[in-house]
Amino acid sequence: MHQGCQQWADSYQGTGGPDGAWCSSMTDWMNQRMGPNASGQNGMMSGSMMWQDPASMRATCAQWMGTNPSGVPTGADTTEWCDQMIDWMDQHMGDWDNWMMNGPMMGNP
Repeated sequence: MHQGCQQWADSYQGTGGPDGAWCSSMTDWMNQRMGPNASGQNGMMSGSMMWQDPASMRATCAQWMGTNPSGVPTGADTTEWCDQMIDWMDQHMGDWDNWMMNGPMMGNP
């Protein structure tokens, strides 16, 4: 997920876009909510619940943004960032199911 986010951020066309800190913050938040990492956390999720399809990933990104995460410049339109990131991933990573569920994100080759 971090790699896809970083590739999108590197290609961002707008001004004042996200950077590696934004992607790291998002993936750190996701990791804290998965499996044994989620002990004591509210809302434990599996990875597939967070990114099984573009709508789920968009909702996950919005949920993370609701936590007022680090790495976000004041006044940034983060809703637009989430939308653009998911759209970019959907367009550039090929078949969503294959890349997100069966590819390197899930520990597969």
